[in-house]
Amino acid sequence: MQRADSPDKGDLTVKASGKQTIFVYNQANLSAVSPEEMAELEEELKQTKEQLAESTKELKSIHAGASSTSIQGDSLKPAISANLVLPRTKDLQAEIARVQEEVRR
Repeated sequence: MQRADSPDKGDLTVKASGKQTIFVYNQANLSAVSPEEMAELEEELKQTKEQLAESTKELKSIHAGASSTSIQGDSLKPAISANLVLPRTKDLQAEIARVQEEVRR
């Protein structure tokens, strides 16, 4: 029984090395990223790194505040969770919209 992505169909390339046989996806079938798309991805990466730095600062600030007060750690969990989840939710909504747009193309 042959699989749909067999080497005969050109999806896989076969590399033999001694007793080993290695199957590798044929990268010639992948679409290249245009310079515009690459610029968009680099900008998205830059923004994500900035957001990560801000979130890290905020988390350190919250952690420092928690350790300098007599408040129990359990009472801070909802506040920390809300601060961490909300940005991710917004990112996911944007990611869903982006994927839906790609599917429409």
